[in-house]
Amino acid sequence: MTDISPFSPPQQKPAPPYQDSRPIAILVLGALGLAMCQVLGGVAWYLAVQYERDCRDRGVKPDQLAVIGKILGMVGVGLFAVMVLGFGLMMLMYLLFFVLWFVFAILTLALGAAGAAVG
Repeated sequence: MTDISPFSPPQQKPAPPYQDSRPIAILVLGALGLAMCQVLGGVAWYLAVQYERDCRDRGVKPDQLAVIGKILGMVGVGLFAVMVLGFGLMMLMYLLFFVLWFVFAILTLALGAAGAAVG
């Protein structure tokens, strides 16, 4: 007889499976790092490495969203490095241009003054 009396404790539902929200955050940060602010790509990359380490310690496979976010973060960091190097090279070229222009102006003035003194 399996009568359930009104005074028996309520039946408990099984716990839902463990859901980690970090893969979604990593994916969003990786996409934002690729599209807008490349510094966020580094943050996504770092969080993805931490997440993968936690998954390895728990013995579960990392979520694919985190893997995609990690790759997007790596690409964002690579683009940031290219931008920084490009900006540095551009500044170096401007500096070289102005130094050469200054040297040319000094030489022109010196040669003009020497020609005026002779003539």
